[in-house]
Amino acid sequence: MDTLFECYVPDTRKYAKTMARFRQFSYPKSKTMLIILSVMLGAFLISSIIMLIFEGSFGNLIMAAVFIAFLTILHLVIYRVTVNSTIKQMKELSGDNEPEARYVFTNEKMIMYHSNGGVSDVDLASFKRVYVQKDAIYAESSAKLLYFLPKESFVKGSPEELVKFLSSKGIRVS
Repeated sequence: MDTLFECYVPDTRKYAKTMARFRQFSYPKSKTMLIILSVMLGAFLISSIIMLIFEGSFGNLIMAAVFIAFLTILHLVIYRVTVNSTIKQMKELSGDNEPEARYVFTNEKMIMYHSNGGVSDVDLASFKRVYVQKDAIYAESSAKLLYFLPKESFVKGSPEELVKFLSSKGIRVS
């Protein structure tokens, strides 16, 4: 089994935050929900301003402001809970060791070496999509698992070559 690409991922708080941001803001379903919610809030805010102009009623405008503040706080709380639960999961998986992982790509598999000594692998055929961001690559499996590969952490091969390789295997790239 020849190693084509290798990526070392220290699973620190920074990476947990990056993963949470991707899931909340960049993941396609999250983007769609944010757009729909923004359009609804915009329509509600505009109708409240129109009512203020024509009827002099501040009630709807105040209600819109409270609703926007509530959703913003809710979004921040969900982000914080996601980061903390991700860190807790990483620590639980790694035992007493500093949580980290090494991803090795061969022609047919991605092999994951965990800091607790565990080894697992995923057939490349089970990946359904790869998301390329500015600082990282996110590989999504058909089981909806998301693998985080920071671009700066490649020790063999380059992120661009990995994306081309996965694309040649029939995996969609976004």
